[in-house]
Amino acid sequence: MVAVYSPDSAGPNSVERTSSDIVLRLSPSQPPPLLPFELQKYVSGDAWASRVSAIIRTASRYSKPQIERIWFLFGFLYATSC
Repeated sequence: MVAVYSPDSAGPNSVERTSSDIVLRLSPSQPPPLLPFELQKYVSGDAWASRVSAIIRTASRYSKPQIERIWFLFGFLYATSC
């Protein structure tokens, strides 16, 4: 399983590994991370770079922090008014 999250305190392009998972934290402002050694026999370097950049591009298209803040504010105001 490969999960994609926004960067947080762990820093951009950090990698967390467990026995069965590799979790990559991707940032649109950073270059794509290098191919993890666990996946090198399954994915080529070029395919990895194109896949990661496509994931970042798609996630960036749907990430709207300002709209999320406004939505949260409306929800909070609604919850406190009831």
